Amino acid sequence: MSSSSPRTYDELDPAPPWPASRLYHDNSKLTERRAEVLREQIELFAADTGGAPAGQSRYPSRPTIALPRAKRRLFGARLDDMLRERRSQRGPFASRPLALTELGALLDLALATSREPAPPTKTKSEEKPAEARALRPFPSAGGLYPVEVYVATLSCTAIERGIHHYDPVKHALAKVSSCPAKSELERLIFADDLWDHAAAALVFTGVFERAQAKYGERGYRFVLLEAGHAAQNVLLAAQSLGLAGAPIGGFCEDALGAAMGLEAAKESPLYVVLLGGRDRRAEASS
Repeated sequence: MSSSSPRTYDELDPAPPWPASRLYHDNSKLTERRAEVLREQIELFAADTGGAPAGQSRYPSRPTIALPRAKRRLFGARLDDMLRERRSQRGPFASRPLALTELGALLDLALATSREPAPPTKTKSEEKPAEARALRPFPSAGGLYPVEVYVATLSCTAIERGIHHYDPVKHALAKVSSCPAKSELERLIFADDLWDHAAAALVFTGVFERAQAKYGERGYRFVLLEAGHAAQNVLLAAQSLGLAGAPIGGFCEDALGAAMGLEAAKESPLYVVLLGGRDRRAEASS
């Protein structure tokens, strides 16, 4: 017979690890009942367009910079090659600024809107084509696009150092705030030695209400998924343009958002991608 003391309740039924994320994950799962409630919420959202949250963020009073579009190359990069060759940057970027043409091409390829004809809308008297919708090259639940993109220009030709909001429709940057010093960026975004020669940082943010107004708790998941889709586009576009990219998941959300001038209750940083020139010598030695 064992002489050990009886096991406590916690030992018999231990608490799951990471309780906060587990709590959210469990409460945003779809069951048959929750799926029915979600369908009803989606129908109400579609019927009450006046109550829908505002769409894409805009900064009409800020100075803007029009960006050049990507040039169509006769013998462009093959997607299968880009997928096989894409690697996250390890170590310093090449010591050179990012050209305006490079930044414009990258944002154009990865994030800019494209217009796609919508199906015809029937009226009582005739059929007339509906307005074309401005779609983007990554998936977004319900076409709501709750993810916004900001560009911290650290060393970019023809663009002063600052934090700019990217407008994917106009393909332009609007300066929203000054850019923190390198020492402050290192404190806010945990990128080790990658700040050396980094030319730009793309910050993806989430406006959660834009998705949750339609999808409820499930919408939070959709915002995170969308940020991942958009970031992968950026990394593949960087690869095709001969640039280097490094996705960063460690940063102080509230402090970074405050430095960018975001309203914390409505919008929060989700993902960061550092960009710069590709150091061929480092690649050859690795």
